[in-house]
Amino acid sequence: MSIVDVIQQLPVNTVQVDDNYNRLKAALDEYHSLVQSGKLVPRGNNVPNIYTTLFYKSNINAKECE
Repeated sequence: MSIVDVIQQLPVNTVQVDDNYNRLKAALDEYHSLVQSGKLVPRGNNVPNIYTTLFYKSNINAKECE
């Protein structure tokens, strides 16, 4: 079972709704409404500009290893 399947099968009541949860939800709702209205532009992802992306390819299933 993949991690996505595990997350999708989490029960609805996993998060306890308290005052902090409600404040975070309100702040995120306001953030998303500002982004959708165009008043706020989210920052771009500059991680690829800072770090070198490496590619890893395993040869564990290659026929040469048999």
